[in-house]
Amino acid sequence: MTRHRIVALLLTVVLAIPVLSSNAQTPVADSIPSEEELEGLQATVWREYAPAGTFFGSEAYDATPVASPIATPTDLSAPIAITVQVRQFDTAENAAAAFERLDAGSEASLATVFSDGTVEITSENLLDIGTQASRVRMDATELPGDVWLEYVTVQHDRYVFFVSSQGSLLMGMPGSDGPDRSLPTVDIATAMTDGDASADAPVFAEDGTSTGGLWSFMLPADDPLLAGVEAIFDSVLFPVPDA
Repeated sequence: MTRHRIVALLLTVVLAIPVLSSNAQTPVADSIPSEEELEGLQATVWREYAPAGTFFGSEAYDATPVASPIATPTDLSAPIAITVQVRQFDTAENAAAAFERLDAGSEASLATVFSDGTVEITSENLLDIGTQASRVRMDATELPGDVWLEYVTVQHDRYVFFVSSQGSLLMGMPGSDGPDRSLPTVDIATAMTDGDASADAPVFAEDGTSTGGLWSFMLPADDPLLAGVEAIFDSVLFPVPDA
């Protein structure tokens, strides 16, 4: 159980790379731009999801003895962790320009995630999702363990969505095919294009239950695409709230 918690925490750190990069003070060619560098940006919100019981203070975590032994299944796989960001721009033209920069920066950032093991990075344009969309995927093996990660960026009129999700294999038995390595990233991003910003004033809640405004693009907590994870915190990246 302790091992599972540590890995889930590492997953969340990797998923947060686009957020950490966007807050960098020194712009770098092909890096993810900071919020202040995106022309016409009006607001950015961020929601993080993780497996139930991953973090201290959650009921599932506190109810599980720390010394509980890890079961020995055929393959031990960490559940998926998910990050969702929504950006609103003043015009669709500025959203398109931001999409290009965020897409390029996401792909460049994956090249520096791991220095060991075997890393394969693939990218593709996604058709029929929003105004334009793309996916970048990384499959890393021999780390020890395996990690697979996807970044999906979508322009939806004057909004830009960024969705990332990740899974990992801690150990596998010889001769096993291992877990399903598909991820819900594209499906989540597609479902978000069916939503809209709410006319209701946003109500912020750090625990992942914010409502109104851009938060209305987020999937409902009981959506099947979020099976196995729960919202663990919300953040407003732009404009930066007063302390």
